[in-house]
Formats: sequence, structure tokens, C-alpha cells
Amino acid sequence: MEDPSVLNNLFVASISAVNYALFFILLLLSAFFSASETAFSSVSVVRLKSANEEGKRGSKIALYIVENFDKTLSAILIGNNIVNIASTALVTSIAIEQLGEVRGPIVATIVSTIVILLFGEIFPKSFAKENAFTFTIRFGWLLLFFMRIFAPLIFLVTKLKNLISKAIKKDKDTLPSVTEDELGVIIDTMTEEGVIEQEEQQMIHSVLDLRDTNVYDIMTPRVDMVGVYLDDDIDYIKELFLKEKFSRMPVYKETKDNVVGILYERDFFEALITTEDKNTIKVEELMRKPLFVPKTMRVDALMSLLQKNKQHLAIVSDEYGGTSGLVTMEDCLEELVGEIYDEHDEEEFEIRKIDEENYDINADIALDDLFEELKLGKAPETQYNSLGGWLYEQLEEIPEIGDQYTYTSLVKVDRDITTIEDDEYIEYKLCFTVKELNERRMKTIHLNIMKHELTGKEKAHEVVETEETKE
Repeated sequence: MEDPSVLNNLFVASISAVNYALFFILLLLSAFFSASETAFSSVSVVRLKSANEEGKRGSKIALYIVENFDKTLSAILIGNNIVNIASTALVTSIAIEQLGEVRGPIVATIVSTIVILLFGEIFPKSFAKENAFTFTIRFGWLLLFFMRIFAPLIFLVTKLKNLISKAIKKDKDTLPSVTEDELGVIIDTMTEEGVIEQEEQQMIHSVLDLRDTNVYDIMTPRVDMVGVYLDDDIDYIKELFLKEKFSRMPVYKETKDNVVGILYERDFFEALITTEDKNTIKVEELMRKPLFVPKTMRVDALMSLLQKNKQHLAIVSDEYGGTSGLVTMEDCLEELVGEIYDEHDEEEFEIRKIDEENYDINADIALDDLFEELKLGKAPETQYNSLGGWLYEQLEEIPEIGDQYTYTSLVKVDRDITTIEDDEYIEYKLCFTVKELNERRMKTIHLNIMKHELTGKEKAHEVVETEETKE
């Protein structure tokens, strides 16, 4: 007959083994739920959709779980709380049995906290973050299994959440899942990782920037418009088409503020060839109806409008109904792909560096762009957008070659650690000289930059931030 004490010891040992095995299983489940939370919240939806289209195994379930993440998160939190509470209770039971009711709970709290924190939270989440896609397609079926088991609880939690949400705010949240700024960061990250080329990155950013660009920013200003008047001589119009190489030109009646049509080169020369007496040709009969747009219209909206109306050119109107300029489809496309040159175009420059202190500047460059490109501090306040317009405002007279204007800009040097006494400034003395004119309009400006550093509190306060002189 077997000794009862031996049987009792065997029974106790088997119970302990079962408890340890059960704790290990609960710890694995805790790790699974923690990893699932990280993996399914960080995995790329675009990549899952692509894998699903390719028929990759497990991607369909993973995509379903991600697209129903509210239910997914509820299932994960319910499961994680159940297994963590159960494992803590189990460890406490084992500790009390082994160490008594005094020391047991203390040891159980310390051990369960460390073990669950390390092996049920930190390590699984770190692994899932680095292997989100692989984890989701391999273990999505298991998470879906738990979602179905917890379905009644998920239903109750969802209803409760909806009630609380309605009580807090009445309007439904309509924020997009990815904002424009976030999309820009994603594109930059993809470029850094070699997923897309730098040229593709620049083009995508250009597309995003179209929403922030107005027609006024890209149009040909009124002063640069080339067109014809209704009563212009036919020979003059012919020579103008041959000289300018334009395929279309606006037609004015009396003034540029009254654009009455668009004359196509093809229509004009076709009439010139087929008409015996060129003096009988009437521009009014050849021109087509113009398309007018406000200068505040966004470029993306303009492109859609030009496409819809099958037009290549639009006249830009100002707030008084006059002509502000003209804009073409080519201007819009250049915002996406950069400057487009054909065989008739002369390549223009914005900033041509001669040396560290001297530059030739296109007078049409935006004043803000010039100061930003050359790191000259904040551009001066002005009602004009271009460098030429600002200089015209400062000179207060019809410009002539050699006219000069000097502007002083004070730029504070950024430092990681500084005090007011140690502030450092760079003073830029900018000498603008009219170098080239197109009739009475400034075309090229020469810029000479002289700079010196200023240090100390007193010196910084002695400097006047905008010192201006004319010559």
C-alpha cells in the first residue's frame, strides 16, 4: 500500500506544475495582445491593400481587422485585461502557498509586475513595431478568433463608447485619417528609405502645394502681356506672331483692361493664306471667346477649369474688373515639374552667383524668395511681390541703369545656449543696382552684399534694423 504522504506530495507537485504552465500560457496571451495592439495600429494600410490585391495569404483578414480597428482595440483591451488580472491572481496564489500570507502578496506583486511589464508589454511591443506587417498577416486569424469570442462584450463596450462620445460632442468627427502635413512627412520618409526617387518626391510636394498657390502667383503680369488691338494692321499682327512665337494672343479693345477675345496663330495664318485680299481680314471674326478667372483662384481649380472648357489660356481679372494678367496651362504645369522650355524660349535665371558678395538677380523674383534663398533675414514689408516692384517703390522715380538703393538687414544668430549679453547679430548691407532695363521696366538687378558681426547687448540695441538710403 502506497504512503498517503507521497501521494499528497505528488498531487501538490502536479498542481504547482499546472499553475506554472497556466501562468506561462497567460503570459504568452498577454504578449500576443500587446503585440497585436502595436502591430495593427502601426501597420501600413496601403501595404496591406497591395498585399491583398496580390492574394498574399493572411492579408485579407489583417486588412479587415485594421479597417475595423474600433472593434479590434476593444477586443485587445478586453483580452489583455483578462489575462493580466488572471496571471496576477495566479502568481499571488502560488506565492501565498509557498511563502505565506504575509510575504506572498508582496513578492507576487513585485514578480508579476516585472514579468508582465517586460515579457507581456515592452518586448512584444518592440518586436511588433519592427515587424508590424509580418505579424499582422501571420497572426490576424488568431486575433479575429478572439474578436468573435468577445463579440458580446465588444458590442456593449462600443455602445457605451458611442453614448459617451455623443454626450461629449454632438458633431461627428470628420478629421481625415492622414492630414496633408502628415502625407508630406510620409513622402519624405519614403524618399529617405529609397522607396521613391527625389524627383518623384519633389513632384508630389508640388501637387500638394497647388492648394496653397493662387493664380496671381504664377500669372504673367499685365505689364508683360503681349497682345493685339482690334484695329491693328494685319501685317503688324503677322510680324508680332512671327517675332514672339506665341500660339495665342489676347485681343484688346481700346485698352488692356478690355480683353474681348483670344486670337489663335493657326486661325490667323489660315485666314491669311486662304483670303485673297488680306485687308478684308477682320480680327473680330477670327478671335475666340476669352476665359476670365479671378486672381485669387487656386491653381488646382484653374487646371480643372481649363480642362473643362478645353482652353489653354485664361485672362486674370482684378477686383475692379480690369486686367491683372494672363495665365496658361503651361504656367500650371511648371508648378508641378519646374520650368518648361521649348525651342523658342530663352532660359531665364532668378539668381546668378558671381562670387560670395555679388549676384545678378532677375527683377521678377519674389522678394520673400530672394531673402530666403540668400538667408538675408526677413524681407521688408511692401505692397509689391517682386524685387523690381519693391525697388520701384523705394526709388520713387522712373529707374535708370546705375540707380542704386541700399537696405540694411539685421539677422540674429541662433545658438543652443545663450544669454541676452551674448546675443550675436549679422548686419547685412545690401546694395541694389539697376543693371538692365526693358524699356522703362527693370529686368536685371545687381546685388552686392556686405556683412559684419555685432556682439554684446549694447551693440545689438544700438543697431537700427532697417537703415535705408538712395543714390
